[in-house]
Amino acid sequence: MRVVDLGCGTGKLTRTLHDRLQARDTAGRDRSARMLDEARSGPLPHGLRFEIGTIESFDGTARSRLSNAAFHWVEIMRRWCGA
Repeated sequence: MRVVDLGCGTGKLTRTLHDRLQARDTAGRDRSARMLDEARSGPLPHGLRFEIGTIESFDGTARSRLSNAAFHWVEIMRRWCGA
């Protein structure tokens, strides 16, 4: 299973999600390099990675997508929800 956390911030929820879902590939994505530095601190479990990028530039390829308190930053929300 591929999981993406859009707007992952410090990555705490992303790590929990990766562990609980036992995902093969989990990507945390955020536009803040400072947040990603914190997310990458400490050892990363196999299959977990953090990448810089915006929600808008995400190509949509993932079985599960999560965004906790980040979609309010996205102006093109209607496209993501299929509205």
